[in-house]
Amino acid sequence: MNDDTPERDTESPRFSPVTRRTALGVLGTSAVGIGAAGSASADGHEDEFHIEAAGPNVDAMVTADGEGLPDEPDPETELFDAEPEFPPFVNFEQMREEHNSGAVNRYLQEHGVPNLLSSRRLVVQPDAEADGAATWEEFSGASATATVEPASASQGGRNCSHVTVEFDGLYPDGIYTVWVVHEPGNHRPLGGNDGGENAFTADGDGHYTLEAVDHPDELTLPPAESGDDFPITQQPLHEIPGEFFFVVAYHYDNRTWGPQPGPFWVPQLVINQFDH
Repeated sequence: MNDDTPERDTESPRFSPVTRRTALGVLGTSAVGIGAAGSASADGHEDEFHIEAAGPNVDAMVTADGEGLPDEPDPETELFDAEPEFPPFVNFEQMREEHNSGAVNRYLQEHGVPNLLSSRRLVVQPDAEADGAATWEEFSGASATATVEPASASQGGRNCSHVTVEFDGLYPDGIYTVWVVHEPGNHRPLGGNDGGENAFTADGDGHYTLEAVDHPDELTLPPAESGDDFPITQQPLHEIPGEFFFVVAYHYDNRTWGPQPGPFWVPQLVINQFDH
C-alpha cells in the first residue's frame, strides 16, 4: 500500500459511482430486456423450464486506453474493467480514511499487472503470473444453460426453486458467482442473501454444474442514499419465467464478497434466453 495510487478521474464523462452498482441490472436488460421477455410469464408455465446464455456484453469492459470495445472486438484484445468500485465505499480514498491500513491491505491484494490498486484494472486469468491478461477470444467463449423447476418438499417445496446451471468454456479454475436480477439494479445472490450458494470454482477444463435451492428474498441493492427498504420478491423463480435473468460474474481477484459482487468482477455471461 502506498500513496502513489492513481486517483479516479471523477470529472470524466465515463465516471459514474452509480454505473458499477447498477451494472448487474443494466447489463441484463441491455442484452434482451425484461419487457421483451416478460410475456413468457403469461403462459401459466409453473414447472420446469430452461434458459440459455446470451453471451458477454462488450459494454462491461474497455481497452488499455480506456476506450470502449467495438461490437466485434479483435480476439486478441486484452480486457480491462471499465469501472471497478469499492463497495460500500465510493472510492479507494474513502475506504482508506474509514479503515486502518491493515484492513485495507487485507481488502485489496495484488493480483495481476497492473495490480488491484491501479485506477484501471486489467482483467486477468486465475493464474495471472502464468497466464496473464484475459483476451476477448477467451472471455467470449463461455456458455451456460439453466434449468429452473419447483423444489422438492424436503428442499422447501413450491415456495422455492431448484436451479441447475451447466457451464462450459469458463476460465479453468476461475472463481465465479451467479446473481438473480429482477429489474435494473435490483439483484440478489442465487440461493440466499448470504452468498453461500451462488459461488463456485470452475474445474481445470472450464466446466461446472451449479445446483442451488432459491427462494424469494430481499433484493440486495447496494446501500441506497435514500435509506429506503430493499424490495422483496414474492414469487419463486419457477413461477415467473421471463421476469428475471441470471448474471454470471467472473472474479478476477480470485475471491467472492458474500451478498454483493464486490469491486473486482466483470459479467461474463447473461442467462436470459428463455425456452418457452
